[in-house]
Amino acid sequence: MLDLDNFSNIHKVFGKDIADLLLQDVVKIVKNNIRKEDIIIRKGDDELLILVKKFDNNTKPLDIAQRIINKISSTKFNLIYNTVKITASAGIYLYPEKEIDFSLVLKKSILHY
Repeated sequence: MLDLDNFSNIHKVFGKDIADLLLQDVVKIVKNNIRKEDIIIRKGDDELLILVKKFDNNTKPLDIAQRIINKISSTKFNLIYNTVKITASAGIYLYPEKEIDFSLVLKKSILHY
């Protein structure tokens, strides 16, 4: 679960449409840091659920999350006539392959956030 910190301020200052454009830019960053078979789901105004199906021995979930967070926080986003920087927080839940109840996975990821 990836949460954009203080994203409600972007909504208040720039409006929903501009905030949505910023979120689209964030999604591009996430997509560039995960595999094509992994899944991104928007959950709420400022939350993304990222489902990474399998990890190899060289890839650690924390490394992926940290890489995404670092890229987001180091990016300057252009909004209308302003440039903004944002930060993000992440919660990680590892679920066994046999656990396919998506609602349970979602609940557990929220609890770990």
